[in-house]
Amino acid sequence: MADTTEMNAQVTDAVTQANLEVAGSAPAHAAGQNYQSLAHSLGLSFQNAVAAQQQNTLQGSTGAVLETWHLLSLGTAQNGAMAASLGLGGPVPSLSRAPRRARSSGRRTARRP
Repeated sequence: MADTTEMNAQVTDAVTQANLEVAGSAPAHAAGQNYQSLAHSLGLSFQNAVAAQQQNTLQGSTGAVLETWHLLSLGTAQNGAMAASLGLGGPVPSLSRAPRRARSSGRRTARRP
């Protein structure tokens, strides 16, 4: 066994104090890790919310462009009917084009007044 001297007591005291410091700071380190984990998961939730908003904006813009393109491809009579029904709050008419007239066999008939 080692001799009991003043130097051995100082070393033992230093090692004991170091161990107590580690044991005493463990709750603070655990709380710090908990806060870091919470901040990371909160940051991820914000990133997900921003990504969802971007996707909704992109889908809304795409829908507006497609509807505008569709309205511009309709005939004038259908545009008027659509505008009238939207202005009056009535039912929206069908957006399909009017059926094409069948070609005649070459014989023209007189129009009735």
